[in-house]
Amino acid sequence: MIRALARMAVLGGVAAFPTICWAVDIKSTISLQAQVPHGTGVEYAASPTPAFGVAIGVAGVVAPGVPLTLQSSDGPVKIAVLGIESKARWFPFKGAFFLGLTGGYQKASASGSPTISISSGDQDFSAATNVDFAIHCMYATPHIGWNFGGRGSFAFGFDLGVQFPFAVRSTMTNTLTDPTLAPLQTLVESSASYQRLKDNLESTGNQLGSKALPYVAIRMGWTF
Repeated sequence: MIRALARMAVLGGVAAFPTICWAVDIKSTISLQAQVPHGTGVEYAASPTPAFGVAIGVAGVVAPGVPLTLQSSDGPVKIAVLGIESKARWFPFKGAFFLGLTGGYQKASASGSPTISISSGDQDFSAATNVDFAIHCMYATPHIGWNFGGRGSFAFGFDLGVQFPFAVRSTMTNTLTDPTLAPLQTLVESSASYQRLKDNLESTGNQLGSKALPYVAIRMGWTF
């Protein structure tokens, strides 16, 4: 329940924030951003006073052909990361430097087509599957940063911080590529090969989705 409310608050803020800013005469900036760990995206920021600012952003990255081996007969694995976030910034000297706090939602996923070895009666055979694994979490990122640019001019900024995840959960689904093997779905999921694959994915996912990560962002845009 708490996780659902937190996600609704983040998504609701992303939807409503631009309308509020456009209705009030405040300094606003639209930027393209490149960041770790979420890749590339966009950010909309506003400063209602010289000492305080807020922002919303979304960023993601997809790597379609990562040479990661989940089983001996695997092909490339698709890796994707998505982050949706809102930010608060305090400018203690009313200049470029600020202290910031980010709250957001992150999804890190991996998908591939491993071949699972299973046994049915006296027969041993292999079943080709499509596996999707995802780590979902909320996160908080305290950071420092600098924003440069006045109204009607080019804007540049960057942030440095640490991302701390919480409310972490994982999901894993698999589909047999041969529909004639659908009755064996339960047998596939209970096989030793599948359980090893699941354990490996969960271990990797926990490292990516539930540990503190460095946060670095570079922004370029226009202030109006």
